[in-house]
Amino acid sequence: MKKFISILALALLGTSWAGAKVTLPSFFSDNMVLQQNTEAAIWGWTDSGNKITITTTWTGVKFTAIPDKDGKWTAKLQTPEAGGPYKIFINDGEKLTLENVLIGEVWFCSGQSNMEMPVKGFGSQPVEGSSDFILGANPKTPIRMCTIQRKASLKPVQESVGSWQENTPEAVASTSATAYFFAVRLQQSLGIPVGLLITDW
Repeated sequence: MKKFISILALALLGTSWAGAKVTLPSFFSDNMVLQQNTEAAIWGWTDSGNKITITTTWTGVKFTAIPDKDGKWTAKLQTPEAGGPYKIFINDGEKLTLENVLIGEVWFCSGQSNMEMPVKGFGSQPVEGSSDFILGANPKTPIRMCTIQRKASLKPVQESVGSWQENTPEAVASTSATAYFFAVRLQQSLGIPVGLLITDW
């Protein structure tokens, strides 16, 4: 089930893109979590004539990426030990800033209805004890969730819909119960940020 955000590339990489300014897949967003102590992949699209520069506040080192003929670019960011929040600056002539980024443990959570069932439960199928978790959710607890919306396609797709959410009652209520309860236990045990990338069906 584990690990890096770059795993998602296997399912979501596209073949072409044309755009006037830098564009990212929706799961590269404010509040995201990147895997600690690794080379985390990040990618997007821009005009094919632009050079991409990426700078992070955890190191200040400038990374560069050159888009291909279709405007697709990829870079790998060396991440530190768990911590944050940080910012990521992406510039192709226009600056795009990702805010409130954490570094920690990222888990890829997939499955069927057993993974889909949210903390608030389904209709007449409540989750025992869930009210305490929902009401007790606090953004200061560094658990973040990104649930990818379903989209059927007979061809590989370039984009998905889903952005990172902080640990608020509203976000927790709609998050996979299995994934969230796991994240709570892991965060309490390790004392570091935990990110959940959820693709249930």
